Amino acid sequence: RAGFFCPTGSAFLCPEGQYCSAGSEFPTPCPRGTFASEPGQSSCEACPAGHFASLSSSVSCAACQAGTFAATVGSTVCDYCPIGTYSPDFGQESCQKCPGNSLTKESGSTGLQSCIVCEEGYFWRNFTCEACPFGMTTESRTATDCVVMPTAVAILISSIVMFVLFLVFTVFLHHFYRRRYAAIAAKAEEVLEETVRKGLATIEDFGHPMVLVGATNFLDLSKSQLRTFHEGNRDAHRLVFVDTFAKFRDLQERGSKVIFLSYQWLSWNSKGPSDTQWESMKKAVLQVIHKHQWTPETTYIWLDVLSIPQDHRSVQSLAVDSLYTYAKCADSLVVICPKTKHESTREVADLQSYKSRVWCRVEVLARCCTRGVEQIYVQNEDGLQPVRDDFVAEMVKVFDGQMTCCRQGHDGGTRPCDRLSLILPLLGLYFESLTRREDDACQGLAFFRSVILSQKDSVFPSHFSYSRGRGQAPERRVL
Repeated sequence: RAGFFCPTGSAFLCPEGQYCSAGSEFPTPCPRGTFASEPGQSSCEACPAGHFASLSSSVSCAACQAGTFAATVGSTVCDYCPIGTYSPDFGQESCQKCPGNSLTKESGSTGLQSCIVCEEGYFWRNFTCEACPFGMTTESRTATDCVVMPTAVAILISSIVMFVLFLVFTVFLHHFYRRRYAAIAAKAEEVLEETVRKGLATIEDFGHPMVLVGATNFLDLSKSQLRTFHEGNRDAHRLVFVDTFAKFRDLQERGSKVIFLSYQWLSWNSKGPSDTQWESMKKAVLQVIHKHQWTPETTYIWLDVLSIPQDHRSVQSLAVDSLYTYAKCADSLVVICPKTKHESTREVADLQSYKSRVWCRVEVLARCCTRGVEQIYVQNEDGLQPVRDDFVAEMVKVFDGQMTCCRQGHDGGTRPCDRLSLILPLLGLYFESLTRREDDACQGLAFFRSVILSQKDSVFPSHFSYSRGRGQAPERRVL
């Protein structure tokens, strides 16, 4: 009921600073400009005039400080009193006007003492104190015109002398900063090398074991068994755990192959592939095994809901952070994109929507950086097909893709964008692809390198657009 939320079937009192409408699964933070001072609220109360709440989840509203006001209810900030007005107290809905022809010099004045007539060197114009031009002043505090200063000539001569001294000082600084620049450039090179080392560290080994399922078990897996996800199939002994990158290499040397299944989630409420995607995955696995004359007994499948823990959040994060390494290890990567619809948005889901997702682009990029474009396929209603050149050229522009955190407005601009977590791993992958020995570089890897180098500014942009949610303009931030 209203004032409570029920995440698992049990009712919990809605905390203060948040509200719960009837049937809520989770509490909703009070928007900026509103508050909930007590728990168990079904709605949030707007801040009264003279008060504001700049953050969401507020339990109270702050009074506007002296010199500011809030004329309307639900304010998120207080406005400064305009020039010619003042506000001496906290919590004001409006500002008081200065008496007579007096004005304040700036906005945000807090008292009557701020209301003044023009000082010497300033003159009245349109109820504003304006400064006299250079070399001129006023004869009185109530003057409406300026006159030439007796010392104007002396000031002009002094200015010329100051300009000459400035030129001398500028030459000195030029030589000084030339020496400093060399030291700064060396330091920048050192910082860049350290950043690359950190990036390589994120992709050189597994933060969590690589979890695979044998192709035979995968093809025999029912929909209900799939829906038990990682934990259920682990307990049923259907999964194979490869603890380290070195052990994965041993698995490869014994002739084993890995197929990485990449796809777009089609619901915000349920995990894993839809029924249509699941059937497409099985078809793809059979076709890849047949195409390359592999055997089901020596072929393994990586699928997120089977390979990544779903219940333990900390362990899940370790596996998600190793996603780049899992993808680059795959012998084959298959994009699963049969034409269907997103369950939550009802938007069409196909190859185009797949290509728009950041995490889908990350998986393809990670695989291409070490293995090139060979054995990357698209499985849709037209069957299994190798990826085209234009597909790869679009997928490498990871930061241009869409993310759920951006679509949801980063909780009103209070949470960092997930794009920032991609910087180090992608730098590591890019460096690794460029430093591979030429005799290791297959034709597909050479093509992939040329794609990145031809559009490097798009692959690694300097800025990105940060969303704050509906009704608010996006913010351009440094990447």
